[in-house]
Amino acid sequence: MASLSIASLISFFSEEKKSIRKGENHYKSDHVKSLLYQQGVLRGEVQASMKKKVYKVTIYLDEQHEIKLSDCECPRGAFKCSHAAALFIHGIHNLSRTDVECQWRKRISNTSLSAQAVTEMFPPP
Repeated sequence: MASLSIASLISFFSEEKKSIRKGENHYKSDHVKSLLYQQGVLRGEVQASMKKKVYKVTIYLDEQHEIKLSDCECPRGAFKCSHAAALFIHGIHNLSRTDVECQWRKRISNTSLSAQAVTEMFPPP
């Protein structure tokens, strides 16, 4: 995964600069409760600033990891809300280039993990 960029955040929220400021406040106040990245989608939960409510937020990214669309359960959710900005900012600071879903899902059988003595593994000639 390419890292998330501040340029993508500013580009997506260009008409909603207030959402970026409020999102940064959410991030600094530890309102982001969870974050999951999977196949170009960021999902998480962000606590509302004035209530004991937690909103589920989803951010869809394109192939270049630019924000395509955001969705939030809050009343402003369809209008590039601060909760989406907070989740993305949290992702900028906490996702690594190696945070991708593992592609190997096959379990290793316990029989292949049995202990062997060195002499069994490498018998003398």
